[in-house]
Order: sequence, then C-alpha cells, then structure tokens
Amino acid sequence: DRRTLEDNEAWAVELNSRTLDSQEGIASFRERRDPVWRGY
Repeated sequence: DRRTLEDNEAWAVELNSRTLDSQEGIASFRERRDPVWRGY
C-alpha cells in the first residue's frame, strides 16, 4: 500500500544520506568543485 511504500522510501533516503559519497556530493556542491567519489 501507499503507506508502506512511503515508509520504505523514507528508510532508503535516510540510509543513503549517511554514506560518505552522499556527504561528499553535498560538500563538493557547496564548494563548487568536482566530487571525489569513494564508492560507499
């Protein structure tokens, strides 16, 4: 159902926002530089 889908999506977004690559993406955007991806 829709509620389960929204819960699963929120969980996935939360999990992905904690990765080093996610933090690097935000930092590189703010600093106007190319990101250095690590793969995790």
